[in-house]
Amino acid sequence: MLETLSALFFTFWKIGSFAFGGGLAVLKLIEQDVVRANGWMTVAEFAELVALSEMTPGPIAINAATFVGVLVAGVPGAVVATLGVVTTSFILMTLLAKLVMRIKDHALAKAFFKGLRPVIAGLIVCAALAVGVEAVHSEVTAVLAAGGFLAAYKFKAHPILMIVIAAVLGLILF
Repeated sequence: MLETLSALFFTFWKIGSFAFGGGLAVLKLIEQDVVRANGWMTVAEFAELVALSEMTPGPIAINAATFVGVLVAGVPGAVVATLGVVTTSFILMTLLAKLVMRIKDHALAKAFFKGLRPVIAGLIVCAALAVGVEAVHSEVTAVLAAGGFLAAYKFKAHPILMIVIAAVLGLILF
């Protein structure tokens, strides 16, 4: 059990340490470590993890860590994985808050963040495609995915409304 808890902590510590760009950008890291490297869940379960992490309040990475922790080692696993994912950002934000406010307008800081943005966007697209491949498996799910995209992108539909509608359609159609 101690070995499993250590693995959970260090896996999510690594994920949290490289979670630039927020939760959606970190989904590819989570998939790599949780599905491929450790085999703690399948790709299908990962798709469900993403859905649950998106629709529950709080940051995606923290929700995902908590969910995986419970799945792998119960409540102690949830605590350890959640602590792992937040440790680095907690320490960095505590130490660097004043510094960041002083350097945010500096040319090097702007260049640093300007370089990160396109890579983060690419990671988000990669994670979306990985989840999409698993989630879209029929004509019905393709129509639902396209409808969800259009509702969000073109009509700026509220995410909560979209989640409720998707849940109702899931109950009706599946």
